[in-house]
Amino acid sequence: MNYLRLYFRIIRKALGENREKYQNAYYERHHIKPRSFGGNNKRQNIVLLTAKEHFLCHAALAKFFDKNIKRSLSSKRAFYMMSVKNNMQNRKINSRLFERNKEMLY
Repeated sequence: MNYLRLYFRIIRKALGENREKYQNAYYERHHIKPRSFGGNNKRQNIVLLTAKEHFLCHAALAKFFDKNIKRSLSSKRAFYMMSVKNNMQNRKINSRLFERNKEMLY
């Protein structure tokens, strides 16, 4: 599977819909070029994704950079953090997803 193609397909779809936060749908902000790879917080580098799209984008990046040690750790950590519950987000995942996320760190 071409994970980078999947990633950009999701990004292009979201950009094409001209989404706005709080517009009758739940969206999460996502850096198109991750900050850990030199991306910034400028509007051109931000896209609004559904929760599912956001999860899939981080999974695709983690899988794509799996063999690149330098980029692998940051992308895998970002993907793992998607399953962590914190004060801002009440995420619920099943044990299979939790296991996959943890395994990707190693």
